[in-house]
Amino acid sequence: HGSIPNGCNGRSFLRLLRGESDGGRSSIFAEENTTPNDIKRCIRTTRHKYIRNYSQGPRLPLPIDIEVSATRHDMGDDHLSPRPSVELYDLAVDPWELVNVAGRAAYSAVEKDMAAKLQDLLEETRDPLLRGLIPRPKDEAEIIARLWRPETMRHAAEKESEIHRVFERLRNNVT
Repeated sequence: HGSIPNGCNGRSFLRLLRGESDGGRSSIFAEENTTPNDIKRCIRTTRHKYIRNYSQGPRLPLPIDIEVSATRHDMGDDHLSPRPSVELYDLAVDPWELVNVAGRAAYSAVEKDMAAKLQDLLEETRDPLLRGLIPRPKDEAEIIARLWRPETMRHAAEKESEIHRVFERLRNNVT
């Protein structure tokens, strides 16, 4: 049995492994820092999910192969709109998180409470976002630019079109 290092955020599962109750958690925390356009923090209870978006979006970033696909083209561009700075979902009535209730009077107390819980957790863990945006890797902008270059996108679209043509030929030969 070792001691927990200073600054380690978490809980021991030892009691659960022994078959004892540990009292459970009242909330969980999640974060995302994947790209400069997708930085967010979240706290979730059994009833509500509160998300603070630190970058505007897009609302749903898609991988390049999907973004250039014929299927995505037929979806329209709603997924490219900016995401709101705050999202709040009532999971009891909206388990699919389709309706953002942030800013609604009926949820003002819940929103205030969830915002305070998230802020407390950010301060407790000394989240680097409290000092400003997290510095990005030096080569990241170049890599992202290379992936989204017009010729790269055109090549991906051509590959997608060829795949559709092959599947169409296969479907026609099978029927």
